[in-house]
Amino acid sequence: MVCHPPDQLLRVRSAVRFVQTALEAGHRLESVYFYQAAAVIGLQSTMVSSDDYNPQQQWLSMASRYRLALQICVGSAQRRGVLEGTVAEGFQIAGLGQWIAASAQADRVVRFP
Repeated sequence: MVCHPPDQLLRVRSAVRFVQTALEAGHRLESVYFYQAAAVIGLQSTMVSSDDYNPQQQWLSMASRYRLALQICVGSAQRRGVLEGTVAEGFQIAGLGQWIAASAQADRVVRFP
């Protein structure tokens, strides 16, 4: 579960590196759930200059390579203006129930505050 907004670059990079390292080490990950301020990471209209770190692109790259579901909390999204039609391709709106179901099947849950 990622909770921090994309402008907190140290936290964003830490979460991305942790997930990437775990996947490269052979751990299985089904989904990444973007909660609270992290919901804006999945906005379609995200603009990042070519020389800046792009967290959305990092998540999308990992999702494509490792078949991860990138889920944005519907409540967090609505409070921040992220609606079904404004979500970047590769992300999906998901309810908290979907996160709970995924957590129940997982052997551990990691939260990045």
